[in-house]
Amino acid sequence: MISPLAAEPSCPQRAASAVRVLHCIPTLSVGGAETQLRLLAPRMVAAGAEVAIFSRLSEDDQRALTAQGVRCFDISQYSNHDPRLLFALYRAVGKMRPTVIQTWLTQMDILGGAVARVTGLRWVIAERSSIGAYPPGFKNRIRQHLGGSALVVANAEHGRGVWPGHRNVSVIGNGIDFAVVDRVRSKCAGDGRQPARRPTIITVSRLVPEKNVRTLIEAVALLKQSIRDIHLVIVGDGPERANLEAQVALSELCADVTFVGYQPNPLEWIASADVFASASTFEGHPNSVTEAAALEVPTVLSDIPMHQSLLGSGALYASCDDPQGFTRQLARLMADDSLRGSLAKAARATVQQFDVDAIVLAYLRLYGRVSSEVHEDK
Repeated sequence: MISPLAAEPSCPQRAASAVRVLHCIPTLSVGGAETQLRLLAPRMVAAGAEVAIFSRLSEDDQRALTAQGVRCFDISQYSNHDPRLLFALYRAVGKMRPTVIQTWLTQMDILGGAVARVTGLRWVIAERSSIGAYPPGFKNRIRQHLGGSALVVANAEHGRGVWPGHRNVSVIGNGIDFAVVDRVRSKCAGDGRQPARRPTIITVSRLVPEKNVRTLIEAVALLKQSIRDIHLVIVGDGPERANLEAQVALSELCADVTFVGYQPNPLEWIASADVFASASTFEGHPNSVTEAAALEVPTVLSDIPMHQSLLGSGALYASCDDPQGFTRQLARLMADDSLRGSLAKAARATVQQFDVDAIVLAYLRLYGRVSSEVHEDK
């Protein structure tokens, strides 16, 4: 991944002041894209940009965002498939008159693309995943067709594979707030850890098939043969939860696997664990893996290109369909404090490039360039 600090503008504040960006996302509830936009939008405002969000927003969302200078266009009154969404977005564009519209996730990519074509707006697509996230289907064909005229910003290099032949794809990784991370690390270190505390593995993800939490549960069942008092904490929720809970019950692991559901601030959960694990079959730029690395919690990950490119030698890997491989790697980490420490430090150093301020500057450079193109066209 190219460094977000490369070619930093000499006056980012002045460049940002010319930017008016309308972010369109279906909701700000659960998910990596939603988490990222919550983090970035207020900081873009602080840097001098005018920022608005078009989304289904709770009253708390609107209060918090408005207090941080983010303009809100709430669409909670519309269902996902309400055709009036298209007209609502058109009206929002008319009220704000943005220089750039950025869309997040398929629904808004289609709506935003249609409005961008009608209005002549410069359009940025936030590509959040890799090719495995897009099975053949009508919506994805429309997205690909419309997106040919957009500037695509992938959150990792493999996101380029979603847009073969596209001539305008950039890469900007997901930002992470290291100030918050370090406060959490200090707090957890200050709390102290009990020597007799159960060794804990944690995973943080939506509970959907591609996250492959099933493999981690199988690995813990095997690991208990050598480490009897192991504990797996699963942070997240989703349609697979009932199936996974049934798997835990059938494996007689109810005392060893805990489901804590969605947690809006998972950092403290991750920081309190001994090992972070993810067995995903594909990813974009996984926030939780980056957070674990920043917190210096050693990781065992599926050996997919997305994980390998993110942490490289800063993690241990196993095949996503190999519970025994995960068991071996988890056992290695549990038994070797030196290995745990060296991996944790290497991972932290690797993800430093994703400091949120650097990511915001990368976006402002991009918006500034797009806004300049609009000015030149006029």
